[in-house]
Amino acid sequence: MQIGFYDPVFAAPDRAVWLDRAAQAGSTVVRMDLNWSLVAPQRPADPTNPADPTYRWANVDAAVADATARGQRVILTVWGAPPWAEGANRPTDAPIGTWMPNAKALGDFMTAAGRRYAGQVRAWQIWNEPNLSQHLGPQWRNRRMFAPVRYRQLLNASYTALKAIDPANVIVTAGTGPYGDPRPGGNRIMPVRFWRAVLCLDGEKLKPRSCPEPASFDALAHHPYGVRGPRSHARNDDDVAVPDLARLRRVERAAVRAKTVRPATRKQLWVTEVSWDSSPPDPDGVPADQHAQWLTDAMAVLEKQGVNVVTWFRLRDQPPVPNFGATNQSGLYLVTGEPKPALQAFMSVRDRLSGR
Repeated sequence: MQIGFYDPVFAAPDRAVWLDRAAQAGSTVVRMDLNWSLVAPQRPADPTNPADPTYRWANVDAAVADATARGQRVILTVWGAPPWAEGANRPTDAPIGTWMPNAKALGDFMTAAGRRYAGQVRAWQIWNEPNLSQHLGPQWRNRRMFAPVRYRQLLNASYTALKAIDPANVIVTAGTGPYGDPRPGGNRIMPVRFWRAVLCLDGEKLKPRSCPEPASFDALAHHPYGVRGPRSHARNDDDVAVPDLARLRRVERAAVRAKTVRPATRKQLWVTEVSWDSSPPDPDGVPADQHAQWLTDAMAVLEKQGVNVVTWFRLRDQPPVPNFGATNQSGLYLVTGEPKPALQAFMSVRDRLSGR
């Protein structure tokens, strides 16, 4: 099992310091954002050509180069549609970049990105938490699930584009959010229900249905944040906390058997976000020593379930601006740079996994 970090600090001006600390902690993989709207704020005239003058790659170029120079495997997560690639009539309460993204436009962009980073990036994650309306909307339309259908289109367009450039590219699904709304029509679709829809399987018995364009990917990703500790199960059967990944594995295996996924072979299982906030600094967080123990336990529980890659969410805490509730204090370092007990816990996991 490869372990590493996902932290926006890796795109910040002082990223070299934090990439060094990630490597020192034992990270071998880092997840980084590829914000489509920032790279392509205007519609390119030649969208599959990375040299189109409207593209703005400089920040991503520097982050990828700095990470790979430190021996890190880079996962690029593409998300955030530019306004010209969103659907019409986006509601005012729908976040910018989330409303009915155009699949063909994303496929063209992924062709440009794949060409740009050929030989540097081999792991590509398509979108983020698409079972939540804050990332992909609408979730429901005309009383039917819309987000899984649109997400399958986005995923397949990206898969086709990136595999055409290099068949060795690994296409990773978006990590799904861990919890959803039990009733239809809400802003969150439960992750198991979401993947059943993406993979054209119906009901608890996972009966295959007609699927003219099966989903194509190599690794299934999820974000199993826990309301409680890493050994506590989600209360609803279609939600997925840390010890519940068998619920997703069951859906994935049924899709492979039914050939409602391509290629029809067993998929890797990745966790591209997981963590808890600690106290200090967050007064509502987990006490620091318990935070370290939960990190150790979570890694063990995920490894036992056959997870291939885990990226812990945040290496460094965020400052509590505007407050602790709106920010993350889940890092291995305080915002001041002082290490927490969780740093030693992460290094101990590294040593165990590497057989040291």
